[in-house]
Amino acid sequence: MPSIELSIGARFTAPLETVAWYLPGDDTICWLDEISLWPIDHSSIKLMLIHESDSDCISGLLAIPLEAVPNASGWCVPFGRFSHNVYLPVQAELTPVITTKEMLELFPGDDLYVWLPGRGLRVARSADLMGVADLLQLPADQGIDWSLAVPGMAFPSRLSGIFPSETPSSHDVIEMGRDGIGEQVGEIEDLPRSPAEPLFGAARRAVLAGAVFPVLGLTKLMSAVGNLMPGGQRPATHGQGRGNAASAGLAKLAGNMVRKLTESLEAKRHQAVGRLLNMLESDPDQGLKYAIPFRGAGSAHRGQAAPGSQLGARNVDFSLSQLGGGGPADHWNLSSDYQRQLVTKYRELAARELRLGRHRRAAYIYAELLGDLRSAASTLEQGRHFREAAVLYREQLQDLSAAAECLERGELWNEAIEAYLDLKRYEKVGDLCTVIEHHEAAADAYHAAVEELKGKFDFLGAARIYEHKLNDCRCAVETLDRGWPDSSQAERCVEAGFALRGRLGWHDEAKERVAELVAQMESHHKYSEVAELLANVFNRYPSRDVQQAAGKLARDLVFNRMQSAKDSEARQLVSVLGRLDPNDRLLLRDGSRFLEKRSSATLGSRTIDKFQKKQLQLIRRARVGLPGDWQTAVSLGDLIVIAGVVEGRIAFARVDYNRVVDKNLSVWPKISVASNVRLQMFGNQSRLSIFAIGQQQLPEAYVFPAAQGQGNIMACTPRGLDVVWGTAIGKLGHIWAVANRQDPVLVCVDGAGAVVSTQSLLSALDASWHTTTIPIPMHAVDDRVLLGIGNELLSVRAGKINRLEVLPSRVIALSGGSPYAAPILAASMEQGVAVVKLGFDGYVEQFANELMEPAVLLSRGGFAIAADQHAVQAYEIESGRLFKCNHGGYSAEAESMGTPIAILPAERTNRFTVVTENGVVSVYQING
Repeated sequence: MPSIELSIGARFTAPLETVAWYLPGDDTICWLDEISLWPIDHSSIKLMLIHESDSDCISGLLAIPLEAVPNASGWCVPFGRFSHNVYLPVQAELTPVITTKEMLELFPGDDLYVWLPGRGLRVARSADLMGVADLLQLPADQGIDWSLAVPGMAFPSRLSGIFPSETPSSHDVIEMGRDGIGEQVGEIEDLPRSPAEPLFGAARRAVLAGAVFPVLGLTKLMSAVGNLMPGGQRPATHGQGRGNAASAGLAKLAGNMVRKLTESLEAKRHQAVGRLLNMLESDPDQGLKYAIPFRGAGSAHRGQAAPGSQLGARNVDFSLSQLGGGGPADHWNLSSDYQRQLVTKYRELAARELRLGRHRRAAYIYAELLGDLRSAASTLEQGRHFREAAVLYREQLQDLSAAAECLERGELWNEAIEAYLDLKRYEKVGDLCTVIEHHEAAADAYHAAVEELKGKFDFLGAARIYEHKLNDCRCAVETLDRGWPDSSQAERCVEAGFALRGRLGWHDEAKERVAELVAQMESHHKYSEVAELLANVFNRYPSRDVQQAAGKLARDLVFNRMQSAKDSEARQLVSVLGRLDPNDRLLLRDGSRFLEKRSSATLGSRTIDKFQKKQLQLIRRARVGLPGDWQTAVSLGDLIVIAGVVEGRIAFARVDYNRVVDKNLSVWPKISVASNVRLQMFGNQSRLSIFAIGQQQLPEAYVFPAAQGQGNIMACTPRGLDVVWGTAIGKLGHIWAVANRQDPVLVCVDGAGAVVSTQSLLSALDASWHTTTIPIPMHAVDDRVLLGIGNELLSVRAGKINRLEVLPSRVIALSGGSPYAAPILAASMEQGVAVVKLGFDGYVEQFANELMEPAVLLSRGGFAIAADQHAVQAYEIESGRLFKCNHGGYSAEAESMGTPIAILPAERTNRFTVVTENGVVSVYQING
């Protein structure tokens, strides 16, 4: 009879349900790494080895779990079941179509059939199937007696460092970058005149007038005149009366001469500065050789030099060691316009040197000409002159943390280790010792770090070092168990303890730990907390036996506690019940009815605002505690980090929308700040940039351990910034700040703290700085920065400053969309909010006029949102609709919430989060 060949082809109907995964290759370690990440019972997985045709070579592995794998990696190929014992890819089907009877005839018995694209059909008997444990076996005993082994001498396999014969000083660092700057002296007359300089004028007349007194220097002349002036006259003696008239005439003549010489000197100086500005514009390399330094108060000199009009003589022998005091100086009284032009031009030239890759010259301009030592150090760091940059950080800026990080970045391991030891950052010392294979020193450093963390009651951090860096899982588990129930990390410690036991396969011990929690529950009065923890074990633990034990105890706890629980606890217990059996709709319905019945008895005292239900609705709320201390907040995915000042120390809290996850009240235990200092903060998943406005920078410090897909969170002020008066986040995580330099300057640094650009703000000195809010309201959009100075809205772009709008009242804060969004700005004012469309003169819309100094957010959903301590409003920019509500709809709670410190975007575009100074985190939804 004729035969038909079966094959597989692309499937044009719905794909098969995934019931198995094909893991290609023959690497057992790769297979185990993948399977270990599956949150299922690994003992229930059946494995079939896939061989090449007519060969013993293995080409892959088919894993058939009893339950679905929710997060297999993209490396795995999903397979479906075509019949009870035939597997093929979910996007494939057999051709031609055959009947069920034919299928049973073609694929009989209990054998397993797997159809692979390009390889055809593979068959395995049920006896040939394996378990995960079969992939592991002990190495064969080769009969070697290891008791006779003699330890040899081990040497590190890598070079740990190369040291200079002599470490450069800060003076040497800057001098190496001079490259001819400031070396030509007394040749300013040879430079071409500026276009605006007259051929004959005050300067020319000054030259002629100066020839009248070729011998008597100006300083001596002024001293002599001082003796002849009325205040300097000596008492008259007998016979001197007739000389009084002559002396008065000579004094008048001398006074006129001094005035004319002073005017002449000033004219010559202005001529010299005009020529310098012209040269800096037309030939910058030559012009820099005559540059006038602006080093500020830190460059005090000893004594007064004779006045002169020549450029260059003042900075030929400059060194940073003279910043604290030097020789006599001739101070030029330049006009504010000349100062502005010179400082602006110096910063432009520093940026030019950076673009040309001449980092040392740029650093010299920053340090010598502008007195901007932090930008100089950052510039050297960008040029990979790490040791020199570290010298500036350490010697001139006294920033030991930045010096250590700079040395680490430059892979100067030994010097970085010494720097971190001085800072007592033992975990970082251990990391660097591990890099250079000094393992004993690394272990000592890690143990020191563990003891320090335990002293701070940071059991999560100590357990992390035990597990990942000391490979001591037993100590890690014991440390986590110590965190329950009294530490601020109590729930997180229990969760981390179960997760670690699950990874290690300590399932019996996990069962015992579940029973311990229930036994201790009543004595610690933590009923709902234990119920939540048991629900987490039920949902996440990899062993089914442990899951079932935790689920049974959690149900018993909920049923026994429900009647006596308070309202908030009852809601949490009902939520736990829903997590234990999410498919039981009747159970969820009964739980909701139970809560409604309890709340109906007290509804009279807590009435929900009907207007709120229609427009702005409170979705959920969490409380951090420590009322009145919180100042700033950022959103990090599903978590929110809040910062504030508690008893003179900067504190952090990390929360989700339902509960407090972590608090850290001693990130910088040795750094005290005033209770009224203002904080600003930006962040990503692993690093927070935080600023104490008007105070010195904060060094890098560990804040929180990993949580919900995030790594360990560190916090610091970026190295390129120190004292700032306002900040804003820009594209690619760049941070803009009005920094406290010798001149008012706008500084931009990247995520690593490297200075990207600096722009002088001297041309905006006529703005209303005396009325501005601190922190200065700022927002970065595209390549410009917007500043709220008094009631003016200024734009700074490429060193040019323009006035965009004059608003009705003083600006408190600015908010825009993301740096890539449309150019719309929401400005919080002393009263109300102004929505400004940038680029359209006069386009200003106002709303929330009854709110006082509100927090403000321009959301992704097209809403401008404002909130003060009494109410919340959302303004839809496109339609002009306004949505209002009081805080949460419960008037009794409005007073306890406090002033909003931040409005943050939530998980949906029609939702937002309000964080207040009292630590209340509220999520609202805009309906309609």
